[in-house]
Amino acid sequence: MDAHRRKHEMFRVLGRQFCEKHLHEQLIQYVHGINSDESYNLIKSLEPDVILIYGTSVISDRILSLARREAINMHTGISPYYRGAGCTFWPLYNNEPELLGATVHQCTSQIDGGMIYGIFQAQLEADDNLFSVFARCVKAGADLYVKVVRDLVNRRLHGTMQQLDKGREYKAAMRGGREEMAVRQKIRKGLIRNYVSRRHRSGTEPNGG
Repeated sequence: MDAHRRKHEMFRVLGRQFCEKHLHEQLIQYVHGINSDESYNLIKSLEPDVILIYGTSVISDRILSLARREAINMHTGISPYYRGAGCTFWPLYNNEPELLGATVHQCTSQIDGGMIYGIFQAQLEADDNLFSVFARCVKAGADLYVKVVRDLVNRRLHGTMQQLDKGREYKAAMRGGREEMAVRQKIRKGLIRNYVSRRHRSGTEPNGG
């Protein structure tokens, strides 16, 4: 049921045409493990100036070193406050919906570390649920990623160092049934709806940094 709802919300927020089929399937090459010798040899053969990353496990320095200019990652969370896994979930658990969004940053072997190139808050809607929140964070990150890459190509890319003493790194094992139920109850009681209402009353819109 949850897998179906998650897919439905991704279609609704991002557009079905952008979720069901890759626009350039002929460019896709599959490997067994992002840090494997197979992956290393493939990437090395491409001689990349830039490596762009999203939605994978921690990448080794061996792989990242293949980027002649820069390796960049999109994190569906606002760093440094929310780093690691489930960063579209924990801001809801902690009653901080204003810290839902995405970060595009220099990719290093340190989890969600590296210099920050941009942050954007997710644009939530009053009827959002746990699954549409994730989709909106992905959308915020995708839009931001395009801007960051354009700045990189045009040599206008500037970043700021992360203050890793702020925030927290979350691990997948921390999200259990009790935490899941707590967040769903918070949403039913109006956590997102009230946040969106306050935002509208104050006239503020999601912003980047």
